[in-house]
Amino acid sequence: MTSPVIPQGAFGQLQAIVRDERSALLRLSRHTRFATVVLPIFAAGAVGIALLGGGRWLALPRVAPFLFWIAAIAGAVSVWRLRRLVDAHRTTPDAVAEAIEHEQQMRRGSLRVATEAAESGPLGAHAAAHASRALAGTKAPRAPQTYAQLRDVRQRALLWAGGALVAMIAAAGIWSDGAVALANPVGAWRGTLLPELVLKAPSLVLRGAAPVITMRGEGRAHLTLEMRKSNGTVVTQDVALQASEGTRTLPVLDNDVVLTISDGRATSAAHRIRVTDKPYLGDVVARASYPAYLGRVDEDVALAGVLVLPRGTVLTLRGRASVPLTSAALTSDAGGRVVLDVTGGTVDGRLIAERSARWQWSADATTPLQELPPAFALDIRADSAPQVQIASTSDTLLLSGATASITVMATDDHALASVLMTVRAGDKVVARREVLTNRASSFEGTVPLDLEALGLKGEDGALRIDVTATDASPWRQVGRSRTLVLRRAGVSERREQVRATADSVAAGAASLARQQQALAQQTSDAARGAKAGGENGQPMSFDAREKAAQMAQQQRALQQQAQQLQQQARQLNDQLKGAGALDSALAGRLADAQKLMQEAMAPQMMQKLQQLEQSAQRLDQQATRQSLDDLSKQQQALREQLERNAEMLKRAALEGSMQTLRDEAQDMAKAQRQLADSSGQATAAQKAQAADRLARQNEALTRDINDLTKRLRDSDAQRGAQRSEQARQNSEAATKQMQDAARDPQAAQQAAQRAAQSMQQAADQLAQARQEQVNDWKKETTSELDQSIQEMMQLSQQERQMAEAQQKQAQQNRQQQNAGAPKPGEQKPGEPQEGEQGQQQPGQQGKSGQQKPGQQGQKQPGQQGQPGQDGQAGEGQPGGEQSEGQKQMAADQASVQNGVQQAAQRLQEAARRSQHVSQGSQRAMQEALQRAQEATQQMQKGGQQGQQNGDAAAAAMRDAAAAMERAASSLVRDRERATRARSASGLPEMMEEMQQLAKQQQQVNGQAQGMSMMPGGESGSQAQQMAQQIARRQRQIAQRLDDVGSGDASGRADALAKEAKRLADAMERAASDPETAARREQFLQRLLDAGRTLRREDEDKQGPRESKPGIGTTVFTPSAIPVTGAPASRVAPPSWEELRGLRDDERRAVLQYFERLNNTGAKP
Repeated sequence: MTSPVIPQGAFGQLQAIVRDERSALLRLSRHTRFATVVLPIFAAGAVGIALLGGGRWLALPRVAPFLFWIAAIAGAVSVWRLRRLVDAHRTTPDAVAEAIEHEQQMRRGSLRVATEAAESGPLGAHAAAHASRALAGTKAPRAPQTYAQLRDVRQRALLWAGGALVAMIAAAGIWSDGAVALANPVGAWRGTLLPELVLKAPSLVLRGAAPVITMRGEGRAHLTLEMRKSNGTVVTQDVALQASEGTRTLPVLDNDVVLTISDGRATSAAHRIRVTDKPYLGDVVARASYPAYLGRVDEDVALAGVLVLPRGTVLTLRGRASVPLTSAALTSDAGGRVVLDVTGGTVDGRLIAERSARWQWSADATTPLQELPPAFALDIRADSAPQVQIASTSDTLLLSGATASITVMATDDHALASVLMTVRAGDKVVARREVLTNRASSFEGTVPLDLEALGLKGEDGALRIDVTATDASPWRQVGRSRTLVLRRAGVSERREQVRATADSVAAGAASLARQQQALAQQTSDAARGAKAGGENGQPMSFDAREKAAQMAQQQRALQQQAQQLQQQARQLNDQLKGAGALDSALAGRLADAQKLMQEAMAPQMMQKLQQLEQSAQRLDQQATRQSLDDLSKQQQALREQLERNAEMLKRAALEGSMQTLRDEAQDMAKAQRQLADSSGQATAAQKAQAADRLARQNEALTRDINDLTKRLRDSDAQRGAQRSEQARQNSEAATKQMQDAARDPQAAQQAAQRAAQSMQQAADQLAQARQEQVNDWKKETTSELDQSIQEMMQLSQQERQMAEAQQKQAQQNRQQQNAGAPKPGEQKPGEPQEGEQGQQQPGQQGKSGQQKPGQQGQKQPGQQGQPGQDGQAGEGQPGGEQSEGQKQMAADQASVQNGVQQAAQRLQEAARRSQHVSQGSQRAMQEALQRAQEATQQMQKGGQQGQQNGDAAAAAMRDAAAAMERAASSLVRDRERATRARSASGLPEMMEEMQQLAKQQQQVNGQAQGMSMMPGGESGSQAQQMAQQIARRQRQIAQRLDDVGSGDASGRADALAKEAKRLADAMERAASDPETAARREQFLQRLLDAGRTLRREDEDKQGPRESKPGIGTTVFTPSAIPVTGAPASRVAPPSWEELRGLRDDERRAVLQYFERLNNTGAKP
């Protein structure tokens, strides 16, 4: 059978109908599912907001918001899944086809069969065509009921969802905190949804108080208060809030507590309430920061009592209060106020110390303060201004040279920044000089000034000098010196300077000698103490070391004073020369004093000091003892030199004063004569004024002469004092006459003439005073030498007689011992001794007339009793007692020793006053004294050994006699030199002697060089004879140098004498040897240098000058005979007396002027 044909498109139409219907249902089901899903969410939100609102989220567990979210999400997911299952069942193709069949009243299953079996056969095709025709006239939806049901479900779901949303919105409006907590569950968990909790409580309360606290929590209904005590106990309280704020009164507090409030989620910051007994401000710490220029380190200081601070110090203050402060300040009694920074209970601030004041604290706090720090006072020590001064004894400095040295001394308590010297001529500044090179706290220096360059040329001009010192402080304080006026010194003023300097030098030398004597005594005592105490090898004690170091330091200080004194002596020499009062005799005395001072500073003393310091540093007791002993000997020699120098400087000062006062008197007499000559031309007022001025000058001169007279008397210079007193009387008479001339100008001429005569007599008497006093000093020295020579000759003669007697006694004793010792009384051993004693009496008597008149009386009893007691001991009794003769001889020997000792002391005193007592004589006297002491010791040993040492005692006596004779011979040479000397010091004669010896040495060198020109050459007989003659002359020079060396304390002449002797020996062997010739030339050069050693390089080359009274101007008149030599001077140059008052350069200029005037033949 053939299958029916299926209309084309029926199957497709059926599928399209089912598909469209299914799509519409699916769309509607999705809308329904959405509406049903949001419903639980909105419902859960509304419920959650309602449950969490009103702060209930704080009381509920922290997880509550999360639970609502979980419930909403879970409900939505469940509804979604349920609706999906329901919709999935309704929207399957079969379900859709069934719904269409049902609602279109189609046969059940017809549509499903048609869609399922349309292509399975004819039947399926027929069913599909039939279903297609049945549905062809219908419109969608073809399952309206099903569709309506879904739409109803959707509408209901939307209505419920809208209601839930409205409820949620309403709940959020009512309980906003619940909506916030639900919307931000994390914030709700952390407790950050609401504003911070605020706890207001006092920070400090008094012990026993019950403070009230205030708590505020926005959005909270109640809070939990936690109170933690200091003992660890925790107390919690629930506090209900009204309008988000609550108060609570705490219990009585005895200790500190820590408060916190919490809402269950958030907790406030801890607030500490400190409990105190009383509110105070204290625990103040101050740190001082000093100004940088002080160089001091910052340090903490205590603000108590009076605090002494430098000006400009900054005090950094820090204090602590027991209660919070609102303000704090410091106020002073001087009106000052310093506001301090306050941070809670801490106070900070800075106080600059500017002026002294008393400061008090003031502070305000939340609680009235019951205690403040004590007041304190600041004693501000302002940096004092620098002190500066010019080292000058007066405000006016008189100068005589072309340069001046200004000594400036400036000090500051911390540091100097500058020292400025300003020189003014009138109102004009001519020089400014910064003298400070490095910053220091003190400055002392000498500033040289060129007076010519600064414009000070004449005696009328003046320079004013002042020095300003500025310190290094921030305030730059300035100190100023007094003004020093420099001007050229006139003749009178230079003479006054000379006298003042001479007195100062003499006083300084005397003081130095006294100090050296005291120090020498201390060193001697220390040396004896070191010998007496301690054992060798033991270290010295610390006190002994310090004492030795102190003595060495004192000696160094005296050495420095000696150097300063030597400089002052040079200054005195220059001033005397500038004043025209330096003649050869006075120059010699000053040069002698300078030479002694130079010898006093010999390197041997420094060497001894170094040895003492080194041994004391090593704590070597034995070496220190030896060093002290050596230093003591050196100090004794130095003391003698200084005493000698002091005496010479004192005499030089007296001579200089007499000379300058004599020159001053001559100038005054000249001025008075000029006043008398010009009286006819001057007015009465001019006469009175000039006479009054001269009267005042005369009066000052009279006072100076009177002072000189007193000094001469104090120095035991009676001859000079007598003449000086006469000069004072004449000067006083001249003063009265000039005063009369000032009162009566009509008689001024005659009064001035009489005053001139009196003043000239005063000048002559002062010149005589000096000359006679110098002669008296020379006579004093020669008298001392004469007495010492006579005593030494007598003592040597007496010593030889005693030696002969001792020798004879020793011979007799030996003869008796050889012949057998006789019994006592059988022979008269005293008979030959009577003759011996008779020989001793003349010498002894002569000595007693010179030295000890009591010696003769002491000896006569011994001579008379000697014969009867000489043999008491006997030769066979060496240990027996001495006889009366031996005792008398020992007494005589002790008397001789005492005489030598006294003569040596007198000679030493004379050597301190004059250079004529040579060092050789002093050494010879010391040797004689030592020999006499040895003879005395031998006599004592001989008496103890029973005459067995008689020969040794006699030999010692002979040696002592010889030493005394040598001392007398040396003294005779000193006496001859003193007689020939023109000065009291003897120094010029020594210089002339050295110069003459230099000339003789030149002749010797010339003869030695000419030996090669002789017949036979240098080896000929004539040359040999000449060599012997030259050697003899060289030995004569050596002998004369020995003589000169005895008066030369420096030892240079002795060294030259030894070299001359060695040259003589060498010339005898080979006079023309090149080495010997070189030594001769070197020796000649040393002689020339020795002759110039004591001369100044700038000394006047016109030769020695003698101070003599003025004799007027000598005019040379050429005779009528032919002249073949140099032309005569038409104009006589001025004499030395006329040039005396000028300086060296002025005198030289005047002499050159007259020399050119006479050479050119011009008219003056």
